[in-house]
Amino acid sequence: MQISVEQTSELKRKLKVQVPEDTIQSECAKRIDSLARTVKLDGFRPGKVPIGLIRKRYGESVRIEVVGQLIRSTLFDALNDHHLRPAGVPLIEHTVHEAGKGLEFEASFEVYPSIRLSPYQALNIVRPVCEISESDIDAAVEKLRRQQRNWRTVEREAGQNDKLMLSFSGSVEGESFSEGPIDDFEVEIGAGQMIPGFENNLIGLQAGGEKTFTLRYPEDYGDVKFAGKSAEFTVRVQKVEESVLPDLDAEFFKRFGIESGDPGEFRSSLKERLEKQKNRAIQARTKSLVMDAMLQANTVTLPEVMVEQEIEQLKKQHSPKYGDSETQLSEEQLAYYESQARRRVKLALLLAEIIAQNSLKADRDRVFKVVQDLAQGFNSPDSVVDWYYSDPEQLKPIEQLVLEDQVADLILAGAQVTDEPVEFASLTSVD
Repeated sequence: MQISVEQTSELKRKLKVQVPEDTIQSECAKRIDSLARTVKLDGFRPGKVPIGLIRKRYGESVRIEVVGQLIRSTLFDALNDHHLRPAGVPLIEHTVHEAGKGLEFEASFEVYPSIRLSPYQALNIVRPVCEISESDIDAAVEKLRRQQRNWRTVEREAGQNDKLMLSFSGSVEGESFSEGPIDDFEVEIGAGQMIPGFENNLIGLQAGGEKTFTLRYPEDYGDVKFAGKSAEFTVRVQKVEESVLPDLDAEFFKRFGIESGDPGEFRSSLKERLEKQKNRAIQARTKSLVMDAMLQANTVTLPEVMVEQEIEQLKKQHSPKYGDSETQLSEEQLAYYESQARRRVKLALLLAEIIAQNSLKADRDRVFKVVQDLAQGFNSPDSVVDWYYSDPEQLKPIEQLVLEDQVADLILAGAQVTDEPVEFASLTSVD
């Protein structure tokens, strides 16, 4: 077997492989001999079919099968012998395997980049710190009250935090997407459940009122059929309701596990919950800052095949109807997917390099704790834990998450870290 490797760019390689005819003939002969022991043909007993007849009937298909197997095996051997790590599936081309001429083929692919990590000491990370205040507890109490609120119908114009029952219809570029009016559709003003601007257009309306307005869907809207396009909405208000908050009494406190009904015990319990929420938020924010700093400090040449694969994944995740013949992505959407894909691929390569250089393995205790925390949201936590540990494949996403946390801890230990006080509301807000 003859092998040559050509470097066509920083990451692209072209592998040329030649396999002599003798090797093909030898493998074909083995397959023919194997067939001779089992093949059945009319007029012959099993195992008694003349070898020449078997070659005549099956020789061509056997050669095709042998050539396919040889391409796979010789490619694998060639990659190993030359210490090449393809970043994607090699493209096999220019294949020649005529009888008597042996086998020749080319394989084009990109390899993983060589990464030289910037020293952690060069990274400057501003880590958030936070103290839970009485005003934070007050805000949490009001949030719980809103969650437990009731609604009553009012005969007035709608305002902020009111809930409206609507009959509405909509069209994008003149084409209706609601297929006629949608009745009994509830919208809370200020809840942010609709696209930007929709809820504000409801302020000042009252039962029986109608309004037509035009809005533009965000460029990154989940459904690509609407993203970035203008839509016209017509709404008719069926009912306006205002919220009625529950009193802060013993009955309210008992709803949240405070059987004594004591307000002080309720606030202490609530503060504990906020502390846990704060710690999770700080961990997530800090990890994100570490990853951002690492991305900023390191230059990596990305295999385009990995970027393209990630773009396809993002399209499928964010655009449920992606793949439909009628679905067209705008230039802005394509640019967004590509930028996100490049960030993800670069981050994955950097993480893999740090993990390899430091021989990191997922800490078992941390993995178990993550699984336990996830299980608490189910009725039978022990069953959920058992499910995760019943199959190593089910633990892999958890192990990867823990590995990322360990990488963040490793970088923080070496980086220049400055603590910055932040408010709880800012820390836990969703962008």
